Amino acid sequence: MKHPALDSRTRPGRHGWLLVRTLLPLARLLACMLLPIARRCGAHLYRLDFIAHRVACQHAGVRDGMALDIRPMVALSDIPWGYPRPRDVVAQRFHRGSYSLAAWHGPELVGFLWYQFGGGDDEEVRARYRLPSPHTAWHYDSFVQPRLRAGPTAMRLLDEAHRRLHARGIRWICSRATPFDGPPRPGAVRLGSATFVRIGHWQGMVATVAPYVHLSLRPGSIPQLRFDIEALEQGSRQEAPWYSNRP
Repeated sequence: MKHPALDSRTRPGRHGWLLVRTLLPLARLLACMLLPIARRCGAHLYRLDFIAHRVACQHAGVRDGMALDIRPMVALSDIPWGYPRPRDVVAQRFHRGSYSLAAWHGPELVGFLWYQFGGGDDEEVRARYRLPSPHTAWHYDSFVQPRLRAGPTAMRLLDEAHRRLHARGIRWICSRATPFDGPPRPGAVRLGSATFVRIGHWQGMVATVAPYVHLSLRPGSIPQLRFDIEALEQGSRQEAPWYSNRP
């Protein structure tokens, strides 16, 4: 089935979809069968789903739990000691134009999230995500202190992010998810998926979105995955499945 979120430049033809539907399960099966051997050779397997959420026009206004101060972090000088991401990685994020919101309980940083307009670069695999619509943003790297993950901290961060993004005219947030992230939030729209295998500097990718198949033999060879969500504005939506329901 052709996904409504893909425009004519990213949709494959009839034979292309047949090839993608055939290759992707075979590639995943082969990767799983060879994974124990591949790991001994230094290989890493990554399974990613790409999803979108509509930016809420009305905000939940969650106020339960501890008092939180949620505010932007805009420079390296805002990063506290003990921040759970390397400082050079944070510097690269700011250099790429990313934004971050942080939740504070007194002097303690208890959570944060990152987002970027126009797309973003993956930090685990070689992949570049493009969002041609000016009404979309790329959301990545949400973190909440382990002892608070059952509470409302994450929802309060998201609520503030939605408020700020809605004020800038953003209507959809796109992101990537792994099987370890848990089920997507209600209302998620599945845009596609990709499987990556990395061995040293070599990387292979099979995806349900263009370029569908990519082999990278050097760090500068990066596949670009384009997600055009304009069709979603017309109300054609598909609920994202949970991973245990996938073949």
